[in-house]
Amino acid sequence: MLRSFSAAVLPEPTRRSSSARGSSVADAADAESAAGEAPGAAVAPDASRCGIDSVEISRIERLLSEAPAEALSKIFSAQELADSGSGPGRAASLAARFAAKEACVKLFPRELALGQIDPAEFSVARDAYGAPQIVCGAKAQALLDRHRIRTIVVSLTHDRSSASAVVLAIPAHAEVPLAGKVLYHVLPLRRTVIMDNLRRVFGAAVPAIEIERLAQAHYGHLWRLFGEFLRFRWMSAARRAAWVQVQGVETLVC
Repeated sequence: MLRSFSAAVLPEPTRRSSSARGSSVADAADAESAAGEAPGAAVAPDASRCGIDSVEISRIERLLSEAPAEALSKIFSAQELADSGSGPGRAASLAARFAAKEACVKLFPRELALGQIDPAEFSVARDAYGAPQIVCGAKAQALLDRHRIRTIVVSLTHDRSSASAVVLAIPAHAEVPLAGKVLYHVLPLRRTVIMDNLRRVFGAAVPAIEIERLAQAHYGHLWRLFGEFLRFRWMSAARRAAWVQVQGVETLVC
């Protein structure tokens, strides 16, 4: 009963809401500078996805006047409800936060269509300087990891009638040691198998250049592992004991 009530008063997406992949970073920077609330983190030049959403403030005012506290807690986090205060700007503040949630799910249209993610998995908090930042729930964080997204930056703004949010997904980049790059090119042992397996795992969610970085990082890890095996052979017993931890011995079945 409570869930159906929440759905009835939940703001509906407006026609101005949209999302895009590979959107212009210049447009995002304009949105950042125009934010009515504190701006988010600096926009990185390699942002790969952009989500935009707008919410009418009157819909949030209706939600606040009609929905019980339990319903609000299913839509907004405790931090969001606290940060919005209790004054006349409460509805506008929450409207901007709801727009940010909707913009975040638009970064993942496939998962959204399959019902694998919902707006409640994302929330807005403030950093030490008061700038808004996206906080991800467990499902949302797993989705970011799946798409190799390091973080999501957000910009919020509102006027008298509506609130809007723009979010950018900043991709993660694998750190590749020099040994990994060299081995990847000069010793292509099972390279085709490694690349095929990485493509099966990430599919089209991760660009080809990042797939190659992950493969090179794998070769770098093998090089480090080989070096550790060589060093381990000549270590003293005390050094080995300090370097190695054995866990789960109590669960072994003899």
